[in-house]
Amino acid sequence: MSERELGEYRWRRAAMIFQTAMNSLDPVSTVGRSFRRLLLDKQIVKSGSEAQTMVGELLDMVGLTPLVADHVSFRA
Repeated sequence: MSERELGEYRWRRAAMIFQTAMNSLDPVSTVGRSFRRLLLDKQIVKSGSEAQTMVGELLDMVGLTPLVADHVSFRA
């Protein structure tokens, strides 16, 4: 894989979510909304419905029910 291909792979397929005060998940946004925004911003998907489908698939890949998409990322 060339350096350019590796850079594109990292940009489109790999991401790190930093959990610092200024760079964490939005505590009032749902998990699904945060992921949909990321998928659309990174142009991994082309539509909201495609993003919604992928969110469910991604949650399933890590052993979470798609219902988690409706939860906020912070619970007191």
